[in-house]
Amino acid sequence: MNKLILELWHDLRAKRLWPVAALLVAALVAVPVMLKKNSSTPPAPTPPAASASSAGDNSKAVVVADTGTAQGSTLGVFNKKDPFKPDKAVLSAAHPKPTPAPKSPSQPAGGGSTPSGGNGSGSGSGSGNGNGGGVPVTPQPTKPQAPKGPFAYTVDVKFGKRGETRVHHDVQKLDVLPNQNNPLLVFLGVNTAGDTAVFLTDTSLKAAGEGTCKPNGDTCSFLYLKLDKNSNTEDLSEVVADGSGTEYTLTLLAIHKVLVSELAKGAKKAAAAARAEARRAHIEKHKSPTAFHVPLSAQLTPDTVG
Repeated sequence: MNKLILELWHDLRAKRLWPVAALLVAALVAVPVMLKKNSSTPPAPTPPAASASSAGDNSKAVVVADTGTAQGSTLGVFNKKDPFKPDKAVLSAAHPKPTPAPKSPSQPAGGGSTPSGGNGSGSGSGSGNGNGGGVPVTPQPTKPQAPKGPFAYTVDVKFGKRGETRVHHDVQKLDVLPNQNNPLLVFLGVNTAGDTAVFLTDTSLKAAGEGTCKPNGDTCSFLYLKLDKNSNTEDLSEVVADGSGTEYTLTLLAIHKVLVSELAKGAKKAAAAARAEARRAHIEKHKSPTAFHVPLSAQLTPDTVG
């Protein structure tokens, strides 16, 4: 044992750690001494309680809880409630009651004098109706629903030779004017704004009027007419090889937006009317005039409605 301590001492000296070892030994000796000294110190005496007479008016009353009568809480303090029944607030929100329509106050019968403008005072008298009846509320008329479905456009135009124009109603897209035997114009449709009609014109026609021609007036491939008094009429002239020509007048009268279903019904009626007109024209063409018979073409006056 002594040899071990001696070797440890030489080792500490060789490494110059003997001051650290000395401090550790001193700490080992000092700690038990300090602990023993602290435990031997008597506790400080408790100061005596102040007497009631010395406290005087500054003393406060001490409340001691009576633990003998205290009891634990029971379920009786809570209101009875069915856990599977929803709250009244939820039921009222799910099923709101309809609010009654407010009754307009009845106009009291009687008369009142108009206050004078000088002093601003006035007097009036009136008597109310005693039966308590209110004015019946008149139900508001419901607005008709707008038709739904695909729409198409038709136009009403006046077209023909100058001085012999006729009104063509409900001209549909791709319809030709004046007829299938002499197709000079083809109705192509209406622009997105719905105020301009577009026609495809024959290359033999030259335009000079209020409408817009593309690419130009001499070669008018597409004719645009608007619903405007200053832009709804176009004069067209047709010149043949022998130098003779025919002048036509086209006037846009109206643009209609109709349902496609209604348009199909109108197309059937128009086709039937066109066939009847063709048969009548054929009969009149091959009928010889007499002293008491005048051909139908001679009976037609300018601006005849077709």
